[in-house]
Amino acid sequence: MVWRRRFGRFRKGGKDVLFCKKEPKNVSRVLRTKLDHRADFLAPQASLRLNRCGAGVIAPAGAYAPKDKSFLVLFFKKEPLFLSLILCFGVRVAPGFNVEKGASVLRQTIALFAALALLVSARPAVGADKIRLGILPFSEALGAVLADKEGFFAEEGIAVESTSFNSGALALPLIQAGKLDIALSNTVSTLQAMEQGLDATILAPGAVVRDTAPDSTSALLVLKDTFKEPKDLIGKRIAVNVINSTAWLYLVAYLEQHGVSRNQVRFLEVPFPQMNDPLLNKQLDAINQVEPFSTIMLDTGKVDALAYSYVDTQPGGDITQYLALTEWVKQHPDLAKRFARAIIKGSAFANAPANQAETREVNMTFTHLNPALKDKVQIPRMGTAVNAGEISKTMDLMLHYGIMKQKVDLDGHILTVQ
Repeated sequence: MVWRRRFGRFRKGGKDVLFCKKEPKNVSRVLRTKLDHRADFLAPQASLRLNRCGAGVIAPAGAYAPKDKSFLVLFFKKEPLFLSLILCFGVRVAPGFNVEKGASVLRQTIALFAALALLVSARPAVGADKIRLGILPFSEALGAVLADKEGFFAEEGIAVESTSFNSGALALPLIQAGKLDIALSNTVSTLQAMEQGLDATILAPGAVVRDTAPDSTSALLVLKDTFKEPKDLIGKRIAVNVINSTAWLYLVAYLEQHGVSRNQVRFLEVPFPQMNDPLLNKQLDAINQVEPFSTIMLDTGKVDALAYSYVDTQPGGDITQYLALTEWVKQHPDLAKRFARAIIKGSAFANAPANQAETREVNMTFTHLNPALKDKVQIPRMGTAVNAGEISKTMDLMLHYGIMKQKVDLDGHILTVQ
C-alpha cells in the first residue's frame, strides 16, 4: 500500500487500530462531489469523527482483515463506498483485533474501489467559494477556527483565507476598503463603526457572556485579604487595558451598580500581559484582567476574583460577532448564509461537553497558549445566534458612558439564517 508509512493511532472497542494520517487528494474530491461528507473524516482523531460524519453513518458494523493483517477494512450499515475509501488508505490492524466478516466483503470492496477510480477520473473537483476573513487571535474566534478544522466550512462549499488582527477596530477599515469580506469584531467596535457610517450587516455570533461566574471575560482581581466589596476600591488604583475599551465599559458599569462612580477610582492603562506583577508588588490595588493572565494570577493563590464585571452587568451579552458590508451580503446572500451556518456549527461544537478536550487542544494551538494552561483557562461560551436585544443593551451602556453619541438602527442589519 502506498500510504502504509503514514499512520496515526486511535482506540476502537478497546483495541489499537492504525490508520493513515494523510488523505489522498482524490478521496477528498469524491467526498465533496458525491458523498457530501467532510473531507477530513479520516484525518488524525478519526476515531472521534467516524460517528459523526453524517448521512446516516453511525459506527462500524464490522471489520475484515486479510490473513497477513496488513490492513483493516471497516464496513457500515449504510454508504458501502466507505469500504473502498478505507481500503485505499491502507489502514492496518493491530495484532489481536477481532475480525468479523469474510472474503465477500473484500470482493465487494475491490469492486467499489474500481468504481471509485472511475468516478474520480470522470468528475472534476467542485470549486469552493472563497471568503477573505479577518479574525482576532484570541479564543473568541474559536467558532471560525473550529468551523475550518472540523470541516464545516468545507461542508458549506467555502474556502476561508484568514488574517489575524489584534483588534476588530483594525479589521473593519479593511472591510470598508474591500480588502476583507468578513471580520470578527467586538460589539463596541462594531457599534462605533456603524455609528460612524459603516453600512454593515452582522452575519453570525462570536463569544457571549456566561450567565454565572467564572467566565473567560475580564475578572477584577485583588490581593487576598485586601478588598472585600466594590466600595473598598474608592480612591484606589485599578489597571485597565485601555480607557473607553469594552473591558473598561463593563467594569465602570459594574462599579456604578455597586455605588462607586468612575470618578471615585483611579484608572491606569496597563497592557494585559503587564498587569500581574504590579499587583503582586502592590503598585496597583486591583487589575481588570483577562485570560490566560487571570488564570495565571489565580493559580498563585495570592489573589481573589472580586467580580466578573461582564457577568454581573450583562449575563448573556454578545461580546463579538462576524460582520460584512451590507452591499457584499446583497451580492452574496447565499454565501453569507452558508458562512453563518458554518460558524454556528463551529460554535455548537465548541460548547458541547463531549468536545471539550479537542476544543481545548485547538484553543492551545491557535492562541499559542502555554500547554500547562490548556486545561485550566476558561474557554469562551460561544453564541449560536445573534442576539439583537443584547447588542442593544450594550449600545445603551455605550451611550450612558459617553463612548457612543447616538443610537444606530439594527433593523435590516442582522442576517436571518435558516
